[in-house]
Amino acid sequence: MPRIFTIRFSYQNSEATALVKERVLPLGTEYSLSMIGGELEELLEDRKILLLPTGTIAFSKQEGLPGRLMETVLQAIAHHVGTAAA
Repeated sequence: MPRIFTIRFSYQNSEATALVKERVLPLGTEYSLSMIGGELEELLEDRKILLLPTGTIAFSKQEGLPGRLMETVLQAIAHHVGTAAA
């Protein structure tokens, strides 16, 4: 059964929240974002985050460097689950 939790984060001087679903897979843990909010949801390129074998988390589709919003979301999830963000 997946675990569901809420994260809070600041982006461009505004407070935001997102619902995160944690699902343990045979090869690792996946986090899925939902209920982010209209404008932020459009800015976020990917909504799937993986716990890497190194113990850090990162977006599953990462082309180039992550944007500021992606970094902020990763930090919020990493803080909640007690690991490092990539």
